[in-house]
Amino acid sequence: MKTKIRVFAKKILKTKSQQKNIFAQDKKVCSSLFDWIMYRGFKKVLLFCPMKHEVNIFPLIWKLRRLGIEVFVPQIKNNEMIITKMRLPLVKGKYQILQSSTSTSYQRNIDLAVIPILGFDSNLRRIGFGEGYYDRFFARRSHKPYIIFISRILIFSKKKVTNKNDIKADVVLSAKAFLRFGEQNGICRNRSYFFNSSCSNWNIVHL
Repeated sequence: MKTKIRVFAKKILKTKSQQKNIFAQDKKVCSSLFDWIMYRGFKKVLLFCPMKHEVNIFPLIWKLRRLGIEVFVPQIKNNEMIITKMRLPLVKGKYQILQSSTSTSYQRNIDLAVIPILGFDSNLRRIGFGEGYYDRFFARRSHKPYIIFISRILIFSKKKVTNKNDIKADVVLSAKAFLRFGEQNGICRNRSYFFNSSCSNWNIVHL
């Protein structure tokens, strides 16, 4: 089931990323993330250098750096994920993903991790690309930061397709959401919103 969702999500995200208004939608997500970061007072934030199908959060990265907030990005080293402080110039690493030019691993605690997803299930656990880099990274750390999942479209499986080793979000965010309840059902919404894991009745928490 998880593999089926991955294939479905990749296809949808590829189509979604070719829409003319995609950057306006990415801007909405960046704005919501910025407001959330400011509201919660996060000072050490793990972001990521986006691929073509992922939300373009580079404007958010530059804005946070100008404000003096420490920004970190993932890097694959010896087939494991580490996090490094965001430094220019960016270079291409494994899978041709941009990463910081420094290779010094940051070992201290971070306040927030913003993580791209292909989908998620009813446990709010991540369906990623299947390599498990994020899962193993957070399993090695004793401190769990606040976690936000983001995607251009939220693919949701009502069935529990993840396990306890898959990382779990506190909040899930998209400019437009596609919630996958079953083989044929879904809901689309135009507003940017969060799914908050503290809401047992799955209420939508608008910013």
